[in-house]
Amino acid sequence: MMERLISIEKNQWGESSGDRGKKYSEMTDSQKIEVDFCFVPMFIRDTGSGYVQHKIKGEDGNYKDVASLAELATYLNQDDPESIGVRETGEIRIEAKKPDGSVEKNKDGSTKTVLTHSLRSKYISVFTCQFIANAMELLVFGGHPSTTSSIKFYDGTPINIKGFSNTTWSYSKTTDGGVKVKMLIEKTPDPKIDGKYSKLENGTDVKTEDGAIATIETEIYFSADRDLRIGDLKVHATGWNLPKDM
Repeated sequence: MMERLISIEKNQWGESSGDRGKKYSEMTDSQKIEVDFCFVPMFIRDTGSGYVQHKIKGEDGNYKDVASLAELATYLNQDDPESIGVRETGEIRIEAKKPDGSVEKNKDGSTKTVLTHSLRSKYISVFTCQFIANAMELLVFGGHPSTTSSIKFYDGTPINIKGFSNTTWSYSKTTDGGVKVKMLIEKTPDPKIDGKYSKLENGTDVKTEDGAIATIETEIYFSADRDLRIGDLKVHATGWNLPKDM
């Protein structure tokens, strides 16, 4: 998964600092080195977009907004043995091999490598960025030729939900030394076009009410050994209506 994301970053969006967002471009060189060490580029760009929020659970049991990426990195990496080791030795990468044992190459001819040891914050950031959130939206809300929206009207008609997305990631520690992350995606219509961006599968525009919203919720569990488990998806939508002439 990590190698797949790195490949996407390199081959589709390039490697310049600007691709990580405006906030990143305004950092000092030392800050850039640290944030790149702690998180994958797509996560960094998302955080500076204004449409993504990160929260951490405090000792009082309440969630609070993170003040900075540095605060989030400290929270995720603290007391994690592998992260402590990576701080001392640096990341570990190995050559990527094909099934026949030959070395895989990047498009530019360089040897492709796989990141095997990283800070826990970087590993988790692969899953708490748009790489996963966008896939969740396509799976639930439709919009791709290969998927049918899970959101349906009472008569069973699927609706492709479109509009603005806001994603909140809420992090907490588990008693077994792992991390639990709550994902909440909130989709609202585009007010400039009265929700007509949302359509039935036959292309018919959908009408929306004031306050229309569709949400996706789930929980992602990262064990102390970095095993991954994703909980059930909870989906809810209200305020989208069939056209009156149907």
